[in-house]
Amino acid sequence: MKLSSILNEDYIVINGNLKNKEEIISFLIRQFERNYDFKIDSPKVINTIEERESLGGTVLPTGVWIPHGRLENFNDIIVSIYIPEEEFIQEGISVKMVVLFLIGKTTSNLYLKILSAFAQISSNESLFETILKSKDPRHFISNIEKAGFLLTKGSTVNDIMTKNVITLKPSDTLKTLSDLFYKNNISYIPVVDEKDEFIGEVTTLDLLKEGIPNYAMMLDNLSFLSTLDPFDKLLENEDTIQIKKIMNKPLVQLAPEASIIEATFEMTQHKRRQIPVVKDKKIVGVISYMDILKKILRG
Repeated sequence: MKLSSILNEDYIVINGNLKNKEEIISFLIRQFERNYDFKIDSPKVINTIEERESLGGTVLPTGVWIPHGRLENFNDIIVSIYIPEEEFIQEGISVKMVVLFLIGKTTSNLYLKILSAFAQISSNESLFETILKSKDPRHFISNIEKAGFLLTKGSTVNDIMTKNVITLKPSDTLKTLSDLFYKNNISYIPVVDEKDEFIGEVTTLDLLKEGIPNYAMMLDNLSFLSTLDPFDKLLENEDTIQIKKIMNKPLVQLAPEASIIEATFEMTQHKRRQIPVVKDKKIVGVISYMDILKKILRG
C-alpha cells in the first residue's frame, strides 16, 4: 500500500491561518465530521485527542506535530494534514506541519507505518521542503506519490525504537557515563569499539554496583552498614575508572526488521528493559519496554 493512497484531499489544508492548537484540532475534526461516512461526535473526539495530548504530545524534532486519538467502535484510520501559513510553537518546537490521526484499536500497525513515513519525509530536508510548498491538496498528494513511500504490513522494531542512540567507548570514564545518564534521563548505553561496532552495554545498575564493596555483595543483610556511604569511593575514582571495568557483553540483540512481539518476548524472557538493535555489527537503535507501552499500548 502506498502512503498516498490513504490520503484524502478533503482532509488536507494548505496555508491554514490557525495557530492555536485547540482551534486546529477542532477545525480538522469538523472536516472529518462533514466528509466521513462514520458518524463522528466532534466534542467527544476532540476530548479524546486532548486527553491523549495531556499525557504527552508527539512533536517530531523536524517540526511535525502529531495529535491523535483512539476511537471506540472504529475500525478504520483517517489522516488529516494541516500546513500552517506561518509556523507556530508546540512543546518548544516550531511546527511546520500537523498530521492528525483518528485510529481504532485494531489499526495500530498501520498508524505506526504512516507515522514512520512522515518521520522519514520530514527528515529529508529537500523532500520536506517540496511537500511543504505544495500548492493545494491535490498537489500535496501528488508530491507524496512521487516520493514513493510504501506502507508494509506489520509493525517492526524499526518503527518504534529510539534511533539517535548515545554510545560510549570502553576507555570512557564512569564520570562521563554518570553525566550522560543524568543529563539525558536514560539508564542504558551501548558500548562500541573504534570501528563503531557494538561490543557491550552498561546500565545504571552496573554503575551503582560499582559503588558497593565486594564483600557486601556476599551478605544477605546490609542494615548494619547504614552509616557507610558506599559511593564515597566511587565518587573519588569516577574520573579514572573506565567503562570496560563494568560493561557487560551483549546477551541479546534484535534486528531492525524484528517484530514487536519478538521484542516483547525477548524482554520478558531475559528480564530486559532495553534491547540493542543491531545491523551489520553497528548500533542502529535501542528499543525499550516504554517504547512498546507509549507507542503500541498507548500510542
